[in-house]
Amino acid sequence: ATVSVLYWWVQAVKTNLMDRWRHFPVQVRLGPGCACPCGCDATLVPVNEPCGFGFETDLFKGEVICCVKGVEGKEDPWEGRFHGDKRRVGITVRGRFKESIEANEVVCGMVWRQSLVNLPWGFLVSTAEKVISLLSPGTTASLTSDSPYFLNEILQGADAMRDTNTDPPTLTTTQKIADTPTARKAKTFSPTTTYTFDFWSDKLDIYTFSAVVPGLPPISLGKYFNGQGFPFAARTKDGRVLWEFQIFHETLFPEGVAGEKEGEYLHNIE
Repeated sequence: ATVSVLYWWVQAVKTNLMDRWRHFPVQVRLGPGCACPCGCDATLVPVNEPCGFGFETDLFKGEVICCVKGVEGKEDPWEGRFHGDKRRVGITVRGRFKESIEANEVVCGMVWRQSLVNLPWGFLVSTAEKVISLLSPGTTASLTSDSPYFLNEILQGADAMRDTNTDPPTLTTTQKIADTPTARKAKTFSPTTTYTFDFWSDKLDIYTFSAVVPGLPPISLGKYFNGQGFPFAARTKDGRVLWEFQIFHETLFPEGVAGEKEGEYLHNIE
């Protein structure tokens, strides 16, 4: 009887979110500092759709295309541009900066506003952060702080970049211009140029909200995030926001809609 009640409760929770989340079990939203350019209150970012979703911040205006393997949408990128790839998630950001900014002043990655929880052996995490920073000088990380973050200079963090200074626009793997701090400093983002940044991963499975490490079972992420979404952000080193997208998963809300956090992390779900 207890098992039957538990099963019923789990199904009720899922149904609760399924009725409200268009791309269940995933929902993507504009984060703090981002707004729809038309001035409306729309914050839900479509998943697996061919058209970009417009957004604007004080420093950037553009659109985002979010692809998550396993989620239903108007198109299946794994039958199109990702066909044959092992990628599990892909995010494309296209737009213009509102002022000239040196590339080495722009960072991208993950920024949380509350501490992470249940981290294994904090001293090991801290040691790993130091090793990563030594091996990759453009990377900064602090996963055990009250406001955790893991950031790369954008020319290291992006997998590819295009700009309209070439005709036709060409795809450039960022490694070609990110090998040294001097090379990154020589690049400046111009407000007269449209840039496209591509980010993808085969190690992050958003559909199951887990990290996939070869040789190990999938690592569930929800238990570490303290009810927060997966934050994908870009900002200047002095903290000004270029973009921020929050990726949520059903496992973050075991009590369904009643467990959703209001306000800064998750606005009213529609």
